[in-house]
Amino acid sequence: MPGPPGFTVFRWERRCIATSSRRSRARILANGSPADVVWTKERPEFLAEYANVHHRDELTSNTWDSQSFYVQLAYRLPWQQSKWKPYYRYEYIHKPEDDPTLLNVLDLTGSTLGVRYDITNYAAFKGEYRNSRHGVNEPRVNGAFFQTAFTF
Repeated sequence: MPGPPGFTVFRWERRCIATSSRRSRARILANGSPADVVWTKERPEFLAEYANVHHRDELTSNTWDSQSFYVQLAYRLPWQQSKWKPYYRYEYIHKPEDDPTLLNVLDLTGSTLGVRYDITNYAAFKGEYRNSRHGVNEPRVNGAFFQTAFTF
């Protein structure tokens, strides 16, 4: 749905995907419902996405629903030619343990706190602190990440 410049709300899609499960060799139908909300004016910047993926085994009629989302808030600081942009991001993924189509996907809960510094219009430095948990009942992991990004 179009909105004011720099703002979009809810782009919906539905897809049907046939695949084989390693466990049951059944035909699995997948149906996804993503949505997003974006405000990209940078003072502030707000990004959020949500997705639900629904799987159904045609042979047994078993169903599984997996959800994921993230929310990110950033703000382009007005000093030093607006080169600094701190941000915070929260992300979440959940899938049923017995879903036969997402065998390598782990549940995730995580937070990222970072800052971006634009060197030029085509390059930036980023530094991030991440705190996340991959899998159910697993310990939290802390990390620092640094990146140089280029665009052309």
